[in-house]
Amino acid sequence: MNVKKQSIMMRLAQHFNRFQSAAVYQIMQRSLTLLFPFVLIGSISQLIQLALFNRNSFVVNVFHLSNWLSKRNIFQMMFDSITSLTLGIVAALAAMCAARYTAKHYKRDEQLASITGLIAYLILALRLTPNEGLSFNSQMLGMGAYFLAY
Repeated sequence: MNVKKQSIMMRLAQHFNRFQSAAVYQIMQRSLTLLFPFVLIGSISQLIQLALFNRNSFVVNVFHLSNWLSKRNIFQMMFDSITSLTLGIVAALAAMCAARYTAKHYKRDEQLASITGLIAYLILALRLTPNEGLSFNSQMLGMGAYFLAY
């Protein structure tokens, strides 16, 4: 490797090290660490629901699970509820965690910042209807709006 390429690589490594020590990187890393169990449980629940309790899934057709599981609707409803509960609130939790760890970084009140971040994000989920009323956009709470929460 010639000297020019080495100097470019060294500068890139220095920029990356500066970014890692930046507050934004640390805040996002801590928030994602806190949110990981919610996303993991929700994803596993959704996987079980789609693999075992969907009528057209490969596993159900191969092993004829529809004959074995007479109470399939109860299990499907249970796993659907777990999926909705965990993956449906991830964006709101991300806003709360980001506010909390930002306040912690700047040595401010964490609880007040968490509540303020959550309420501010929930206010962002409100929208104006054509008849000048307010409605709540629940799609802004799930995984689709995850990075909007940061």
